[in-house]
Amino acid sequence: MRRVWLLLAALVAATGLALGAAVWFGVPLDGGPLRQIPLGQPVTVTLPERGAMLWVTTEGGRVSCEIVGVQPERGLSSLMLPDQSLTARTDGQTWHPAMLLTAYPPGEYTLTCTSSETSLATAEAPLIRDFRTRAVALLAAAMLTVAGLGTAAIVALRSGASGRRAGGPGWS
Repeated sequence: MRRVWLLLAALVAATGLALGAAVWFGVPLDGGPLRQIPLGQPVTVTLPERGAMLWVTTEGGRVSCEIVGVQPERGLSSLMLPDQSLTARTDGQTWHPAMLLTAYPPGEYTLTCTSSETSLATAEAPLIRDFRTRAVALLAAAMLTVAGLGTAAIVALRSGASGRRAGGPGWS
């Protein structure tokens, strides 16, 4: 039974370390593939529940989008992204986040986007997309790692104590 607990503790600690490393080194975690969209022309974009991220090729680039036709019930919400540490690479090109778009209800909307940039792309928003979500993910990763290591230490101490009580090595 002790081996099962040690294996479980190692699995929890390894999961925490892997999540922490992925977040620390900027892996976006679950963003969709980038799809380039034309500037100044209407284009149909899927806005999922957690939103769509607009990406530009210049760090700090700005984008403005308007809905064409049917408006969502509660409107279009846009959030400029000041955290530029997140990047995506596709086809040898580096992309930087510019804006997070959400709409209620989620679905397909026709947008016209303008920007001073020459290239614009969209993708489903990644789970880790700004400083706040990165900090929460790092905290969760640290807690998983500590829980795994703590469980391993407790199992090791208890197995050592039970061995001494039963007349194990080191006791006469």
